[in-house]
Amino acid sequence: MKLIMVLIAGTAIFALSVIIRILLNKLRQKYSSWKKLHKLFPLIGTVLWTGFVFWGTGILFRDRIFYPYMIMGLVLVVIGLITWFFIRDVFTGALFRVQHDLNKDDYIKVGDISGQIKSTRLTYLEITSDNGQIIKIPNTRLNQEFISGTATPEGMEECNIQLIIDKSFTKPEIEEKIKRELAISPWCNYRNPPVIRFKNEDEKGYRYEVQIYTLNHQHLRMVEKTLEDFFDNRK
Repeated sequence: MKLIMVLIAGTAIFALSVIIRILLNKLRQKYSSWKKLHKLFPLIGTVLWTGFVFWGTGILFRDRIFYPYMIMGLVLVVIGLITWFFIRDVFTGALFRVQHDLNKDDYIKVGDISGQIKSTRLTYLEITSDNGQIIKIPNTRLNQEFISGTATPEGMEECNIQLIIDKSFTKPEIEEKIKRELAISPWCNYRNPPVIRFKNEDEKGYRYEVQIYTLNHQHLRMVEKTLEDFFDNRK
């Protein structure tokens, strides 16, 4: 009877996991707010199955003399697996960094993901992808799927932005604000510093030309819109 109860519970958890995974997969495609929960689901599933194993062991063997030793053994197995997963990423990351001299703002390609390195963590690498998303790549995947790394991205284009800025700003303020906005923008490569040129002034305001480096014209338009919105909102 106890065995049947454990099997029914296990089957129910499995079926529920499959249903939730399908629902989350559909929801994340329609609503971006569900993406985080979808990413967390494997961890939630692991915790749920671990709890089920301990519960099932208790149901089946609680009255046996060796039960405490079984629980101790399961605890050691769980601790060992957690430690192995953590050390594996740390060790893989250290080995990868020895083999590849990569620094912040370098451009890399890992599998089908490409972008600039934002920061290096103990167990993962954080990059800003070509579409501006912040992506965390585990060291194990980095070691398996790393394709290339360069100081500047291939196909980087030199682009010019024309700005008309209200005269309520001083020229030093304008240049400082442009530099600051470009420094935090995911759409341009700040490793190649922007060149800011004052062109002239008329009744509409100060005219500036800003030279930046982006991957494509879509990114250029995004940078241009960011700068225009920034100054328009601060008039």
